[in-house]
Amino acid sequence: MAVQAQYADEVERKMRALQQEFGALLLAAGGGNGGGYDCDLTCNNVGGGGGMESRKRGKEVVDVEQYVSSSAALRPIPGMRRRMVESTSGRSAAAVRDAFVSELRLQNAEIDARVRMECEQMRGALVHAASVAVARRLRDKEAELEAARRRAAELEEHLWQANAKTQAWCVLARKNEAVAADLRATVDHLLRARAAPAQAVEGFGESCPSLPLIAPAAVDDAQSCCFETNIAPTDDASSSPAASKWSCKSCVEREAAVVLLPCRHLCLCKACEAKLDACPVCLTAKNASIPININ
Repeated sequence: MAVQAQYADEVERKMRALQQEFGALLLAAGGGNGGGYDCDLTCNNVGGGGGMESRKRGKEVVDVEQYVSSSAALRPIPGMRRRMVESTSGRSAAAVRDAFVSELRLQNAEIDARVRMECEQMRGALVHAASVAVARRLRDKEAELEAARRRAAELEEHLWQANAKTQAWCVLARKNEAVAADLRATVDHLLRARAAPAQAVEGFGESCPSLPLIAPAAVDDAQSCCFETNIAPTDDASSSPAASKWSCKSCVEREAAVVLLPCRHLCLCKACEAKLDACPVCLTAKNASIPININ
């Protein structure tokens, strides 16, 4: 409504300006003709023609009437200007309104399209950033998982090796226990064997049933031999069967004091054990040796 009123006021001002300009032109044209007519009439009066003056007067009256009639015809019809302004302003206002509405719709459509485009770009950027972050964290987690798997595999390998070592040590411990038991039995047997000849000598054959009993007279006769010779006393340990049995099988001079492994033969002295690489009894390769002290 404000646009229509403004447009109507503008049209009315233009119409008023056109009317004023046209009226000024008509007034200027009328003033010039009147002067001309007066001039013609003056000239005619100077000439002395009375009939001519009356005809001029009648012609002037006719011209004035025609001017008045033409002026009346050029004047706007009452109410016509208002109707024309209203119709023109209505059509112009409707056109302006339609143009404004169409422009507003176009601007709204452009704004909506731009907003949608910006939203899509922001959504795409957010999705890309989120996907990049998720992919990075996924790679990190996969790397951590792979490291954990490798660590678990290493721990399983260490555990398997530890179990294998434990089993090996258990087997070795059982073997060593068996070797120690055998060595203990061997040492006990040696101790008992060394103690048996001494007891037989102390009892003069009384404690050994295998030796024949010697009569005291025979002993006296043996002691009263005329050709007495000083017989050097011999070592009971070296001359006894037990001493010859437990002597070194290499030099046969020293007592055996080293047990060879794995055959477990007590057959070498310490000096010969350092020289030989095999058991002299069973010819088994020597892996280790254990020195023992029978005394």
